[in-house]
This record gives sequence, structure tokens and C-alpha cells, in this order.
Amino acid sequence: MGTALGSGTFYLISSLIILVAVFYLIITNKDNLWTKYSLTLIASGAIGNIIDRLRVGMVVDFLDVDIPDINLLGFHLERWWTFNIADSAISVGMVMLVLYIIFHSRKKQESAPTSSTSVSDS
Repeated sequence: MGTALGSGTFYLISSLIILVAVFYLIITNKDNLWTKYSLTLIASGAIGNIIDRLRVGMVVDFLDVDIPDINLLGFHLERWWTFNIADSAISVGMVMLVLYIIFHSRKKQESAPTSSTSVSDS
């Protein structure tokens, strides 16, 4: 079990507040399915972790992947972190959302017309 940065009650209350905000974003975002799917994954993972906190008092991590040791450029990893499906849903949803924000903002910048104003001497 990892080191907790706060109490279980803190995590439960903050998860519920964030979940309400994510639901609001899902409902108000009617145009973009990519954003809706990523937010839905985040909400689903949050719900899974909330259920664990209510049922057991903590999030149960049950996926333990043993990988070969990694030694690369001074980075050493002997074992992958233990996680659960809810954690995976949140992580995948966040990666999808970040990728959308990066590429969508770049696309907007490329397609935005450049406005040039000429200053005339009076």
C-alpha cells in the first residue's frame, strides 16, 4: 500500500466534487464526442474508486504486473505500480483529453485567419 497524502474522507469528498464538475462538462459539451468519451472514462474511474472507498474504506489495487527490470539512462524500475481498472480508465481518459487539447488548439491556430490591420496616415 502506498503512502496516503490525506485521509480517506478527504479523497472521498474531493472525488465527489470533481465528479460533479466532470458530469457538468459531459452534459454541457454537446459537440465533441472525443472530449465526451474522455470525460466519461474519467467519471467512470472516479465512480469505481468512490465505490471502493464507500465499500472497503480505501481503493483496492488488484492488478500487479511484473515486468523485466528497466535500466535506461540512469532510470531504474524493478517493478510496475499496482493499479486497478478505475485507475486505468482515469489515466486513459486524461491522456485522451490532453491529446485532444494539444491537437485541437494547434488545429484552431492553423485554421484561424490572420487579421492584418493597416494603419493609414491622416
